[in-house]
Amino acid sequence: MPRALVTGSTGFLGRHLVPLLLRRGLDVELLLRSDPPRERDLVDRWSEAARAHGGTLTARRGDL
Repeated sequence: MPRALVTGSTGFLGRHLVPLLLRRGLDVELLLRSDPPRERDLVDRWSEAARAHGGTLTARRGDL
């Protein structure tokens, strides 16, 4: 299965890119700088989309 690593996933572009990748059935890994409630809500929503489209979503905290 194709995979994608998305940095800046909660930014303007990432918020549009992640759902697109998940709808295409990719396994998506997110690199998150922090874990505020707003980001957790997005990750929860995207996890549901990943399951619905046969992909996976992995969120990791870190910084480049």
